[in-house]
Amino acid sequence: MTAPAPTTPAAPLPGAWPLIWAVARREIVVKLQDKAFRVSTAFLLLMMAASVAIPQLLEEDRPEYTVAVVGPSASSMVTEAAALASAAKDDSGVPGALITLVGMDDLSKAQEKVRTHQVDAAVTGDPGKGFTIIGAKEIPSELSRLFAQSSYSQRLSDGLTRAGVDADAVNKVLRQAATPPVEQLEYPDAEDESVAMYLFLAFAVVFLMTNMIFGVSIAQSVVEEKQSRVVEILVAAVPVSVLLAGKVIGNTFMVMAQLLLLLAMGIGVSTAMGESVIIDLLAQNSAWFVLFFLLGFVMLACLWAVAGSLSSRLEDLNATTVPMQMLLFIPFFVALYLPETGRVMTVLSFVPPFSPMVMPRRLLVGNAAWWEGVVACGIIVVVGALLVGVAARLYQGSLLRTGSRTTLRAAWSSHVQEREALAD
Repeated sequence: MTAPAPTTPAAPLPGAWPLIWAVARREIVVKLQDKAFRVSTAFLLLMMAASVAIPQLLEEDRPEYTVAVVGPSASSMVTEAAALASAAKDDSGVPGALITLVGMDDLSKAQEKVRTHQVDAAVTGDPGKGFTIIGAKEIPSELSRLFAQSSYSQRLSDGLTRAGVDADAVNKVLRQAATPPVEQLEYPDAEDESVAMYLFLAFAVVFLMTNMIFGVSIAQSVVEEKQSRVVEILVAAVPVSVLLAGKVIGNTFMVMAQLLLLLAMGIGVSTAMGESVIIDLLAQNSAWFVLFFLLGFVMLACLWAVAGSLSSRLEDLNATTVPMQMLLFIPFFVALYLPETGRVMTVLSFVPPFSPMVMPRRLLVGNAAWWEGVVACGIIVVVGALLVGVAARLYQGSLLRTGSRTTLRAAWSSHVQEREALAD
């Protein structure tokens, strides 16, 4: 009787984390090789740069005018108007403009320059008889407003002087009249709400777009693997839970890398444009942006995979992803349009899936304390863990079901049946 040949012991299975990382690395490589992903990333970076630079460029783009002046009185009046325009602020009511004076010794020559469009307007006259503004077809509205204000002060000064008021007293009265009121803020350290809302809108749009782009990508990859039967090979090599975790981790890595690039672009362009308010707000809130973005994406990424696993064909994906789209669009519009000081906004800032977008808005405008952000993050973690557990069960129960679209009940019961069969 011959002894049985010795058997070679089976190689030990690798741990779960190497398998998860192998799946995640595959997702990362596929994303980097995807031309659509590279184009969308470049587009988002350009949008971020434009959203920071264009408003500043438009704000600083003051109209420029060339004005011909005839006589010293007209020159004095236009010089004062130019000083008012160059020092004008957005909220002062005085239009900002850059005015260049061209001295003329003859009115007919000034009129000829206006007719040939060499200058935008010509001014002649004096405070006693009044000033005349000459234009070709129309007088630019900024010049009309500036000249009206400057002419008023010039004629007032001339009238007081001719009435016998001392010239020094006239200048003192005019300086007092031109002194703006003192501004006093009860909350001097409060952030600029308009800039904060502008940044929040940028964050909300990026959160919405990237979750849609990466979420649909996750769902599509799951359907393609099911449709091509590649998933059967993958499941034979790695557990379903490992496959799900690898997909989520790989896409989370890519979306966070994209977010950090966008933040770096925003800070870099803001620094180049000298936007100190935006830089300060980004420096104070970037950590909150990244944290809420990360938790919100992970919370929803597993559900996107489930939406893909419920479909057997790409044509069915629109129907199974509608609930996911609603989970993104409803919180987006709620966070955008609800008043930040209302009770509803306060409550929703702690309720997922609203909190990843609502709480950053409250933190930006200064209506939430830091500990409220921490509590909201903790709630997202708890709810996200529950959703990940539910999603893993549905994913495992629907991934290998082909032929027709799988319902949630069928996916849930399929997982239970498989577990009972393994127990028997």
